[in-house]
Amino acid sequence: MTHSSIDDAFIASIGNVFPGASLLVQFKNKIIFEKTYGFVTSETPDKKITPESLFDIASLTKPFVAVLFMRAGDQKLVNIKDSLASFFPEKKWQKITLMHLLNHSSGLPAWKPFYKNFNPTQKINRKENKEKYLTLLAAIPLLYPPEKKIIYSDLGYMLLGFVLEKVYQKNLDDIFLEQIAKPLNLKNTSFSPNPSQCVPTEKCSWRKQLIQGVVMDENAWALGGAAGHAGLFSTAKDILTFLDALDNKNDLTKKYLEVPKTRDLSLPFFTLGFDTPSKNSSSGKYFSSISVGHLGYSGCSFWWDPIQNLKIILLTNRVCPTRQNENIKIFRPMIHNLIWETLIST
Repeated sequence: MTHSSIDDAFIASIGNVFPGASLLVQFKNKIIFEKTYGFVTSETPDKKITPESLFDIASLTKPFVAVLFMRAGDQKLVNIKDSLASFFPEKKWQKITLMHLLNHSSGLPAWKPFYKNFNPTQKINRKENKEKYLTLLAAIPLLYPPEKKIIYSDLGYMLLGFVLEKVYQKNLDDIFLEQIAKPLNLKNTSFSPNPSQCVPTEKCSWRKQLIQGVVMDENAWALGGAAGHAGLFSTAKDILTFLDALDNKNDLTKKYLEVPKTRDLSLPFFTLGFDTPSKNSSSGKYFSSISVGHLGYSGCSFWWDPIQNLKIILLTNRVCPTRQNENIKIFRPMIHNLIWETLIST
């Protein structure tokens, strides 16, 4: 096979799986494939995706937030064994630790439509909305005691964002800028992007418009665009820079990325901030069981196999114009397998 097989797969998917995409592959510390495909929307063939196009990376925000806790821990501001109740006085949160929130074992539900408590036509007052969110979160009963079951939870990471703001006494977007974006020179990653650079996402029935330049996730939007579970915009190159910065093998990084060498692959497993391959993984069939990665609802993902020293970053706007298009579920494992067979195993 030649690289054209990858091109062919992407070209065939434009308008079917997504309007546009950006792909970056690094193997043994060298970028071996970097290309963009398609258009910002299917209706605008004159506006092509470029390497500078900003994608709403949705839940890929979560690994960045986890690394903020890595930074805060290194600065002795928090400990992952700290109780959530030490930051917010809610009795039922006493047994929930930061670690439980980071690895999705807190017992909190996956999601709640809190945004419906707000008017999408009114100006956002983030301070007031944040207090409302905390009240709503405190009213939710746990589905399980902590550590009893893995439930991938936006709500847990929403709380992690609030914890960071309490610890640093700053807004999340400022914390991110100071602790990650500036030190790593991530010029294209932020919670407040330049709208003209942003790739549109869905036609939102709640906000009654095509979403561009602001976060698609309604709960994050009601929090002013900066939340622990979603809100960042980025490029493939910036995400690679972020992952490369974690590839330093220090003890704290290893603690956050640690994956058991033996585990039941039929069950989900999260490190402190990162997903891992399980049965029928979006990473395909070749990534090792100690790989880490993450998916974003908008159509973005990354997978990193430390054994092969391989990183694959795939950014798409598969939700444009509707989130009902789920063809990405078939495309992701297929393209990861194809990349491996075309570029890695030859």
